[in-house]
Amino acid sequence: MFKTTWALAAALISSALIGVVFSSSAEAQDRDPAAVPLNVAPPKKPHPFTVGFRESFYLANKDTLLGARHFEEVTLRVRGQGNSDFISTGIDIGASYGINVPDYLSIYAPEGYFRFMLGNTPSASAPLLTFGRKKDRWSLLDSFWELGTWQPQYRWDYLRPEEQGLVGVFFELPTDSLRVVLFASPLYVPESGASYRLRDGKLVSNSPWFFEPTESILINNGIAADVKYTPNIPPIEEIIRKGSFGGTIEAGARTAGLWARGSYIYKPRNQLALPFTGNLQISGSGSYVDVQIYPKVPFHHLTALDFGYKGEKFSIWMANLYDKPIEEEYPLYNYQKLYPTYFASPGVEFSETNSNGTSYGIVLSYLSKSGDEPQEFGNDTNPDNPTFGLPYNFTNAGRAAIRFSFPLKGELRSSWSLAYTYNIDDSATWIKFVSDWMLNQKFRASFEADLLGSTAPRSDNHFLSRYRGNDRVIASGSMVF
Repeated sequence: MFKTTWALAAALISSALIGVVFSSSAEAQDRDPAAVPLNVAPPKKPHPFTVGFRESFYLANKDTLLGARHFEEVTLRVRGQGNSDFISTGIDIGASYGINVPDYLSIYAPEGYFRFMLGNTPSASAPLLTFGRKKDRWSLLDSFWELGTWQPQYRWDYLRPEEQGLVGVFFELPTDSLRVVLFASPLYVPESGASYRLRDGKLVSNSPWFFEPTESILINNGIAADVKYTPNIPPIEEIIRKGSFGGTIEAGARTAGLWARGSYIYKPRNQLALPFTGNLQISGSGSYVDVQIYPKVPFHHLTALDFGYKGEKFSIWMANLYDKPIEEEYPLYNYQKLYPTYFASPGVEFSETNSNGTSYGIVLSYLSKSGDEPQEFGNDTNPDNPTFGLPYNFTNAGRAAIRFSFPLKGELRSSWSLAYTYNIDDSATWIKFVSDWMLNQKFRASFEADLLGSTAPRSDNHFLSRYRGNDRVIASGSMVF
């Protein structure tokens, strides 16, 4: 009967999380080598304070673009850490404020924890107990393809999501040949996305990443009726009081030789479910459809198996991910039902550093998805015009990336990366370019571009097809302290 959107889920999540901020660690994340080929690699030792300015200009015309044409933002990131023999603490909080666009403020914090070393003497193999928010190496496939199924994402910018850690208690047992991590939590923090505001019953936003729900529909007699939305967001306590548990076992050194990792977790999905009702209201001034949205927290099982070989210049891997949702039915609402889904992604990378300090790398990977497609139930759903978006950004896809890094002067370097992604199911492409320049020890400049294209209809619920109008260029500068 009417159409809500997957982007609405991100908007509702943002609203539900206002005021919920977890601190974050400044400790550089030891990520999988294949998880960062699309971005300029972060410094090994992060700077404690960064302030910058970013200009984003969207190239599409007004009819194609979803939000404002350009954004001028002031960015800020604060990092700090303290270490002793047995205790380490840290903080990493970022923010972005739009100068030329109202209601454009974002605050995020991917990590934040207290870590305690157990035992009488400090040792590299001593057990570790961590409390707070922490990123870890759960699934190579999920990180590389940025699916956001395992660790929630900060999705203020859908093409530049940032993984955020799980919140809870971590017990880690590192040894020479094995690394074991156990996790448990009574808390749940969903992903955050583009902001929106409710104005006269409409959900509106200046963000190009908010896909606004329809403003009118055709009722049974063919007469157009206005649509007014009411998000019934429950108290924050009701959302975040959801438990989860899991663990991972890692064998081998991922920096050399054979390695393997198996992970499992039972947790809430990072995206809220959005069942809804729609009722036709007749009034003297005209008819409208009252859309009531009731966010729910669905659960699922996740299992990952990654293995590979890392050589001096050449590495190869195979990543697997199985997503099994807990069956949820909402008979009083219109809703989307998900089914078990299996992903497999082989990959290969070649990298080399020349004697003059110039390095380059090439990454090739393929993503294969199998399993039943989501189904929609309810009186107001239409199989020919899906109400809800697909739960994954990419389904069956290929990706190729190349990156260069070369010295400028002294320890200063410049990094370039170019990536091409093709999603087969909707014949959609994404070309991503990033260039990073360290001008001196204090100043850094970056230039970026994204080009999107698809032969599928605009109403297609695949990620790239939906946002095909968001071609853009980005220029930014920052000062580090």
